[in-house]
Amino acid sequence: MHPTPTPTTTPAITPQGIVVSVVAALSNRKDPSYFRLRRGSELLEGMLSAGFAHALQKAEQAGFTWMSFRHDNLACALLLAARVDGNHQQTLGAALQAAGFSELRFAQLLAADTPAEVFQHLQRALRFTGGRVSAYDVARTALDWTPQGADQVRKRLICQFHALPVEEPASV
Repeated sequence: MHPTPTPTTTPAITPQGIVVSVVAALSNRKDPSYFRLRRGSELLEGMLSAGFAHALQKAEQAGFTWMSFRHDNLACALLLAARVDGNHQQTLGAALQAAGFSELRFAQLLAADTPAEVFQHLQRALRFTGGRVSAYDVARTALDWTPQGADQVRKRLICQFHALPVEEPASV
C-alpha cells in the first residue's frame, strides 16, 4: 500500500499540495499562525494552529477522509513547510547533498522512527540547507513517514542524496 492517501474525487490534488497551499496562504496573508508554525518546536503546536484545521478541511473537500492523515504527520508537514524559504525545486536529499550534509547526520535522519523524531531531524536539515528545498518534497516526506511508508521514504531520500534514480512504488 502506498503511504500517501488517495483522494476519492479530484486526483490532481495531493496531500503535499494541500499542505503547501495552506502554508502559502497563511504566509501571503501574513497570518500570525504562519509565524507560529515557523517558530513551532513541537508537533502539538502544529496541531493547534489554524493551518492544521484548514488543511484537514481542504483535504475533506478534496475527497480525503480525516482518517487518511495521521495528525502528527500532518502537523510535522505543516511545521516543516513553513520553514521552506521561497519556491525551490530541489528535492530534500539533493539539497542536503549539495549543502554538504554529513553522512552521520543523514544516517541519524534515516534512523528516525516517530513523527517527533522526523520533525527534529528534518528541522535541522532544513536549517542546514537554508530552507532552499522543494516545499512539496518536504511535505511529502513528512506525510509519508508512517510505519507503512517510512522505508520507501528512506529509500527515496537515499536515492536523492546519492543522485541515483528513484524507484517509485507501483500504485495499488
